[in-house]
Amino acid sequence: MARAMNVYAGEGNNEIAGQAKGISRDNLDQWNGHNWANGGVGMHLGLAKIKRGKLAGKFVAVKGIDLQGLHDYAFVVSVARATEMIVNAGSDLKKWGIEAKISE
Repeated sequence: MARAMNVYAGEGNNEIAGQAKGISRDNLDQWNGHNWANGGVGMHLGLAKIKRGKLAGKFVAVKGIDLQGLHDYAFVVSVARATEMIVNAGSDLKKWGIEAKISE
């Protein structure tokens, strides 16, 4: 069974906002020709929109780390930051329930 992961209030913030289970740590990874990664070898990026509990409706990013001595960590991100992460990974905003806004 998946272990609950602490979710911090923001990247670099030590305040725990809640806990979540089953968040993907690599659903925004890209193939670089050798590895699936996002941010370097052994680095992964996941994103989830939480459906229940204290964090319901919020986007949570997970930085997955395969390097010895370092651990995955999750943090709350704004819709704007989640949108930026999704677009940078080449994923579809509609899949994430975000409407693209085109400014003129």
